[in-house]
Amino acid sequence: MDYLLIYPTSAKGQISIEYLLLFVLFLLLLSISLTVLLDIREKSEKLMAQKYYEVEARKLEHAINEVCLLGNGNKREVRIEKEVEVGEGKVKGGEYEYKLKVYCEIEGGKVSGRVVVENVEGKVRLRPL
Repeated sequence: MDYLLIYPTSAKGQISIEYLLLFVLFLLLLSISLTVLLDIREKSEKLMAQKYYEVEARKLEHAINEVCLLGNGNKREVRIEKEVEVGEGKVKGGEYEYKLKVYCEIEGGKVSGRVVVENVEGKVRLRPL
């Protein structure tokens, strides 16, 4: 009967508690990792949206300056993917706002999709196509 006493009852309980502690530690590390990954994802999505609107603003700025410098009667077509509001030398998209460096007065408004940028007597007008 001595062979049955290889693992005393208290040792079996200690091994179970050790496995339980390892499992709890694993769950804790997993939850911390998921929290950090979700935070990184949220920040990267916000940064992508900001850069996306910045690209849209730069496209408009380039078209406005080109039409302005080429003079009266010039037109350009620009494709804007998301709705932005243009006016007073700035572009607003979502919660982001970008200041434009333009050489003419702008008559803007909300635009999206295919937009015509045209110079009419020294004023640049934006209108949907």
